Amino acid sequence: MGLKPEIAAYLAERAATGLPQVWQAPLAEIRENTKLHIALKQPLLQIHSVDHRSINGPTSNLPIRIYRPSEENNLPALVFFHGGGWVLNFLDIYEPALRKIAKNGNF
Repeated sequence: MGLKPEIAAYLAERAATGLPQVWQAPLAEIRENTKLHIALKQPLLQIHSVDHRSINGPTSNLPIRIYRPSEENNLPALVFFHGGGWVLNFLDIYEPALRKIAKNGNF
């Protein structure tokens, strides 16, 4: 099975930029390059609310987001830990996907 056309196009576009792979450049450069992630170009679905909060961690506050598709009480919950090994990526990359999960997750 081949790649979906939009994935193949993204990979070709990324290769054409000449950006280094994560193992090929200093961390600061890789972090800056993540701001070009394709997810940041996706439209955001409208949902009831997105609440930006933080919880106390052992050494600092940890940012969290709570996505609510409606005002309804007792909705199902999903805890999503984003990738990056606590070094790379940031919450905004996952915003489009998490809004979609929130909107369509209550079957």
